[in-house]
Amino acid sequence: MTEHLPTVVCGIDDSVGGRAALEEAIRRAGRRGARIRAVLVYEPPEMSGAWGWGPTGAVPLPRLEVYQQSERRVARKIVEPVLEAVRPELPTMPPVEIDAVPGWPVEALVEAAEGAQELVVGHRGRGAVSSVLMGSTSLGCVLHAPCPVTVVPARDRPPTTESVIVVGVDGSPGAEEALRWALAEAGRRGAALRAVVAVRPPESYSFEDVVQPDPAEGRRLATAEVRRRIEELREQTGSTAEAEAIAITGSSVPTLVEAAVDAELLVVGHRGRGPWRSALLGSVALGVVLHAPCPVTVVPPPVPTPATAHAAEESATALPIGPIA
Repeated sequence: MTEHLPTVVCGIDDSVGGRAALEEAIRRAGRRGARIRAVLVYEPPEMSGAWGWGPTGAVPLPRLEVYQQSERRVARKIVEPVLEAVRPELPTMPPVEIDAVPGWPVEALVEAAEGAQELVVGHRGRGAVSSVLMGSTSLGCVLHAPCPVTVVPARDRPPTTESVIVVGVDGSPGAEEALRWALAEAGRRGAALRAVVAVRPPESYSFEDVVQPDPAEGRRLATAEVRRRIEELREQTGSTAEAEAIAITGSSVPTLVEAAVDAELLVVGHRGRGPWRSALLGSVALGVVLHAPCPVTVVPPPVPTPATAHAAEESATALPIGPIA
């Protein structure tokens, strides 16, 4: 019974970004043995104000079931060509449920993602149909969805020559969960994992008797700490993915975007400010979603309990030299 399979929800429309998102969602579901729920969100006639007006007086609203059937036909026309395009890549196609639901895109997709393994949406696409999967929708889903959200850019780029996943880390609970998720995803794909720490340049002091911070030492300490966390998560999860840790001096968004130039996926945490004083949260998640050359998965932090909050405090490690940005 397919309803018992884990679910990858994908918001669809007939834009380039919407189709790219559906292709990505199908590949992910195929790797995980999951099913796809492709959801077209449409604006019902009573919301658009297009009905009830006209030169000859009020125009009656169509029956809801008739309108919904029409939108489901539109959804099938979007999904079926994408399924045929992706089919040669996958040994087994995942089960696909095609649905059309009325409402506002963010609210409808967040509701559809309840209990899902992941939500996938396109970025910067408005199609001819009444879905609105553009910037505001993808970012709204990132902010409010209860599961990891992957935002797929519409722009084309050459295929990557090697399978690499980049994850941004900063010592916060959100980044810790992102690292855990990225290790698992790298294992499923047979990809290498690149954990990147963006180290803010140290403050410059004008007093001669003050010891100047050493940027190289800050990078060394950050790299060592991330390597330690990777090994701990390997033991916890059983992941065998190849992983490396890299510390780069610079601001978070440009550092992560540059690190993902050759990557097939960039992963960041959401709503976490760690003891390394990084900002891999709203502003950084927003920045990489807008500018990354590859799909971006934003992983929410786990729901805290007293036990997990205490454990997070115990395991968090502040860097003695230079904040991580």
